[in-house]
Amino acid sequence: MWGATWISWAAAIAAIFIESQYALGADTDLTLTRRYDDHSEFGGFQSNRAAIVHRFSDATRLRASIGNGFRAPSLYELFGPYGNVGLEPEESRSAEVGLEHSFANGAGVNATVFYTEIEDLIQYDFATNAYAQAPGTSRTRGIELSGEMPVSDRVMMFGSYTYTKSEDQNGAQLRRVPEHDVVLGLNAQWTDQWSTQLAVSHVAGRADDGDHRAR
Repeated sequence: MWGATWISWAAAIAAIFIESQYALGADTDLTLTRRYDDHSEFGGFQSNRAAIVHRFSDATRLRASIGNGFRAPSLYELFGPYGNVGLEPEESRSAEVGLEHSFANGAGVNATVFYTEIEDLIQYDFATNAYAQAPGTSRTRGIELSGEMPVSDRVMMFGSYTYTKSEDQNGAQLRRVPEHDVVLGLNAQWTDQWSTQLAVSHVAGRADDGDHRAR
């Protein structure tokens, strides 16, 4: 029964995308983008983004961006077994600033500070066993640290740590958004066509949302 319902629904999205790039100086570049999406069920939305990169040297650069976004609920979120046909699109505003540095031996480190606001965030509610919309404005902010280091000519070790502070309009932690996220791994390039990646991850500080898998 559900399979027939799922197949009978469809949505169409048409979009136009414009990008402009400017050299503000010998070491500074500015990129401006504008996109217009037209959704068959939810209408049109315009999103904009500005990104700037400044190179302190060949090895070190600063990057920053600011923009807004739009995400319509997926067909699964609307009509799947846990769907909610009353969902509305999410609208977001985000900004980030990051610093990158590359070393002569091929290693590199990155640090990024980020901030995001989302209106009408769509999330799974374990209390009702259905997708629901968080009222008002939800916020996430934090910092991500990452790096990579060559172990040999064909093997690279990588890792990252992300701290995220999230909250809904009442200041409560967002469901399924952990405060701490750690990833460690190895990437091996055996030939030009074949590679292998092994990674382990650990998350902590997740809100109790009623999902037994969070414990």
